[in-house]
Amino acid sequence: MSVFKKKKIIDFFKEKPKVVKGLKKTNKALENESQKSEILMDSSETPDKKNSEDFTNMEEKTSIIQSKSSHHAPTSLLLLKGPDDLVGVSWILDQSLTSVGRSFSVNDITVPHPNLSKKHFQILKEREEFYVIDLKSTNGTTLNDEGLAPYQKVKLKDNDYIRGSSVVFKFLAEGNIEGVSSRKILNKASTDGLTGIGNRQLLNIKGRDYFHFDTLSMIVFDVDKFKAINDSLGHSAGDYVLRMIVKNILEVIRDKDLFIRYGGDEFCILSPEPLAQVYKIAERIRYKVENMNLVFDNKAIKTELSIGVAEKIKEDRGWEDIYHRADKLSYEEKNRKRKKE
Repeated sequence: MSVFKKKKIIDFFKEKPKVVKGLKKTNKALENESQKSEILMDSSETPDKKNSEDFTNMEEKTSIIQSKSSHHAPTSLLLLKGPDDLVGVSWILDQSLTSVGRSFSVNDITVPHPNLSKKHFQILKEREEFYVIDLKSTNGTTLNDEGLAPYQKVKLKDNDYIRGSSVVFKFLAEGNIEGVSSRKILNKASTDGLTGIGNRQLLNIKGRDYFHFDTLSMIVFDVDKFKAINDSLGHSAGDYVLRMIVKNILEVIRDKDLFIRYGGDEFCILSPEPLAQVYKIAERIRYKVENMNLVFDNKAIKTELSIGVAEKIKEDRGWEDIYHRADKLSYEEKNRKRKKE
């Protein structure tokens, strides 16, 4: 499984899907449950003239000044051309052998592009030197303008381009701060400006990695009557409510849980835990949010959530399938509440 080794954004499967109903518990029951048990909080193309021009253009776009003070920047591999949601991502090369290809199950770095082989090439680290090795890939691997023979070991230099068909990487030696800069840019682009947690772009990137956990569950929720808050107290009040909801939920979930603002007042959490455990987390979230004492412009604000929880099943093809089931359950809960009014 591919793992992105970059700074955290926040200071931030079961033959049939299990439908979770009746999430609501009394506050007293939750308090008793909290006293009885604790939930962990840590929780083969030949390069042509056009390709050479591509390299020149990319060099101009990604050129950066080197300095002696940048030696803390680790050796890394930066994606310059490939799937849109991964362009600009850099991976730190801190293993003796790093495999790259389109398959999640057999690679350390996964770029799901049809022009890459399941295992396309490897980066070998020997002492302080790095080498690229083509793994007899279907479309071949080129280093700058030179095609590589299968299993040929070729030494890498700073700013070398590694091309697997139309997918292009750039090798950044230790001290090249371009990888650090790229990660900072990506972090900014994948962070929700209001709440400081990840946004949908981060979910698109990290969701692929989380999906390859054997056990995976997702919580989807939105804020009940959030439009009424905005309409009656203004958007500043709505922003305040969302920030406080996030602040309180961050006290419940663990570092390994991926917390995302999906859009508007809708949020989701991917957790590599079984459904029963994530069900408990969802209830703690509900309890925490519904018992916030929020006051804005001298007016008390009551907050409630509609929550859906679903787990990964063998028929799922991506995190999106889990999301759709959980989102449907959240919507069904919201409808039940409306019918009771």
